[in-house]
Amino acid sequence: MAQRGDPLGATRTLACLVLLSMSAILCGCSFFIDSMVPHHANVGDRLAVRSLVGANGPLPSQLEVLFGSIRTQSIISQDPNEVVVEIPAGLNGEVRVSLWVGLILVSNIQPFQVDAAPIVHRILAFGDSLVGPWTYHTHMVDTMLNQYIGPSLVINEGKAGETMSEGAQRLGEVLSIHDGVEYIYILEGANDVTDTRNTPVGQMIASLDQMIAQANAQSLHPILLTVPPRTREALLYDQTAPTTEDWNAALRGYAIANGIDWVDLYQAIVLEPGWESFLDDYGLHLTPEGQEFVADLVYSAIAPLL
Repeated sequence: MAQRGDPLGATRTLACLVLLSMSAILCGCSFFIDSMVPHHANVGDRLAVRSLVGANGPLPSQLEVLFGSIRTQSIISQDPNEVVVEIPAGLNGEVRVSLWVGLILVSNIQPFQVDAAPIVHRILAFGDSLVGPWTYHTHMVDTMLNQYIGPSLVINEGKAGETMSEGAQRLGEVLSIHDGVEYIYILEGANDVTDTRNTPVGQMIASLDQMIAQANAQSLHPILLTVPPRTREALLYDQTAPTTEDWNAALRGYAIANGIDWVDLYQAIVLEPGWESFLDDYGLHLTPEGQEFVADLVYSAIAPLL
């Protein structure tokens, strides 16, 4: 306890009150790491640490990112929901990533794997919520590639609710974050064909063409995926043109005309007995069983190219 006539004690008390006030403010604006992209990597790679979108306002500007007890030297870029940093030297194996402002922890702590062996193959998975950020078929493809092909990394850059035009605008930024990518597979368009949007197919193709041009500019090998079928409630929002089938037909034609590799998820799924079990109760997103099926298809398309 501070004693009367003890200026040092008073200073300490004031400092404690300031820290408690800062803690209360920051706790009232809880920021949580929603995802880290990629989910494992080499020293020197870039990592995007993302908060929950719209979680009580923007991230604090004076952030530090810690890998275990190692602080990053600098933040490469930051926006209200994302901090991009370079993975510092001196790390190997599993470390904990956290966000701090001074001595105040402003995020939860999540594990991250720093690979000792150099990653040989880097694949970017890009698209809407059928790619990520919460789906795990990309992790399954990553696991299979590492097990059967060699040190590989599948980078999940899915964004929920995204349309084709939004994806075309976002891709350039994504490619600026991740170095050394060789292949990109794109699964997008489901949000465009819902009856609340009905984006014209020609406009969707124009957006896809922009994505392919950006991939080509980076010497990436693109692979296109058709959109899975819909069931039950989801079909109620896919009645007017363009439908899922309309978009898939256009995508197949585009891929063939331009000599681009493609995977027909739609056709592969509907040929499976009881394929409705691959989709959730809303008939749009993949169940764990559907994720496994898609992972096998994607792996089978990528593995022969490596």
